[in-house]
Amino acid sequence: MATIRPVVNQNEIHPYMTQQEVAGATFAKGLQVESWGPLGQGKNGVLADLEIAKVAAAHGKSAAQVIIRWHLQRGLMVIPRSSNPAHIAENLQVFDFELTPREMQVISGLNRNERTFEKNDPENFPW
Repeated sequence: MATIRPVVNQNEIHPYMTQQEVAGATFAKGLQVESWGPLGQGKNGVLADLEIAKVAAAHGKSAAQVIIRWHLQRGLMVIPRSSNPAHIAENLQVFDFELTPREMQVISGLNRNERTFEKNDPENFPW
């Protein structure tokens, strides 16, 4: 039996897999939530979503920056993975703007409960 209580719960979270209930339950237990695959791993089309593009244009930001900001405003830990120096620098430029409550709602409303990889579904994982 574990004697050290966890402090972080890492879950796949991006605009197409918002995990609202999981994040809320995790926060209610006093744990921090870390977003795994916060930009959809670049594989699910979230970076090209038209609604996110509209929000990005309104702020003069990229879709990735808007998505990262959405995570931060939800109180989530977000660590986007990249080996591209330009993307890394861009991903850090998210503290000079804020999404409106309506923009947050629009992005959260994109939820499809869509995982990036079916094999990542804990309900169907071959333990």
